[in-house]
Amino acid sequence: GYRVLVKPDDIEDSMPEELRKMGFKLENKREQDAVISGTLVKIGPTAWKEQGQNWAEEGEKVYFAKYGGHVIKEGDVEYRLLNDEDITAVVRG
Repeated sequence: GYRVLVKPDDIEDSMPEELRKMGFKLENKREQDAVISGTLVKIGPTAWKEQGQNWAEEGEKVYFAKYGGHVIKEGDVEYRLLNDEDITAVVRG
């Protein structure tokens, strides 16, 4: 229905390659963030219906509340099932 499926970004993706090669890790970065980013994977058929149109598209990078939604694991991949209103921002360009 009004739900969206998001694949959260790996926290290591935001670290420069040079630092990773030196052995640095960002294990606690998520604890400091109020919102986290991810890729919008799937949009329910009635998502954003109250706003009149979808304001995000599948494949776009979005930000959502750190504790929002439900964690779903499929194999080694983790997803978040969120209410449409839990998306706080869309990044384009």
